[in-house]
Amino acid sequence: MRLKIVLEAENDLLLPLHYNHLIQKVIYSLLDEKYADFLHNEGFNYNGKKFQLFTFSRLVIENKEVYREAIRIKPGKVYLTVSSMDERFIFSIVDGLLKEKAVKFQEGTLYLQNIFARKNLVAKKIVGLTISPVVVTKGGTDKPVDFYSPRDSEFLEVIRNNLKFKYAAYYKEEYKGDLNVKLLDDKKIKRVVAKYKKWPYEGYLGGFIVEGDTKIVDIAYSCGIGNKNAQGFGCLELFSDINKFENYLRIV
Repeated sequence: MRLKIVLEAENDLLLPLHYNHLIQKVIYSLLDEKYADFLHNEGFNYNGKKFQLFTFSRLVIENKEVYREAIRIKPGKVYLTVSSMDERFIFSIVDGLLKEKAVKFQEGTLYLQNIFARKNLVAKKIVGLTISPVVVTKGGTDKPVDFYSPRDSEFLEVIRNNLKFKYAAYYKEEYKGDLNVKLLDDKKIKRVVAKYKKWPYEGYLGGFIVEGDTKIVDIAYSCGIGNKNAQGFGCLELFSDINKFENYLRIV
């Protein structure tokens, strides 16, 4: 399932330019304590790999000023997309938002205006645009110090294998069907460097096509593609849903 959360800045709010860790912290604070503990300490496992199976977008800010190391959110609307395969995650986020009526940072508060929900996707093919950068890390280290780029043949292969691992972690069985992941237009892929806490992550923004069984396509849509999804990377939005709410049900 997926949520589009509409927030309102009533006053100026200054956030660091690389704010993923702050959004992740807010998400965990909204979750039921027991479920948050499960995600953080256990998660969904496959062959020693642990997944949280959620992702989120970058903030879409109606009125802002961008500086070298910070972003000033001016009064106006702010949009955040949060997505997960696990309905418990989505329901817990909604409950937390309804209780808090806001998203609270140490730096200030964004007030809740609306929540829109979209059910899990049922499609054998999606054409999506990244709303947070896709990160594909190289193995052999616990630290995110080296990354594949779309120029590397391993880039799409790692994305495909990673989706199969997530599928197995969620469904408790290996994926046996066909799976194809490709770039919509490799000439329009944009490289970005985003920091998570102290670590720089090399990521890519652009269009992707994912084709396979409906369940694994939904994994890509609901959990994100590539690595580090729970840190705010690899979130895809359907081209048909960008800046639109027609396929969403208004909860608040």
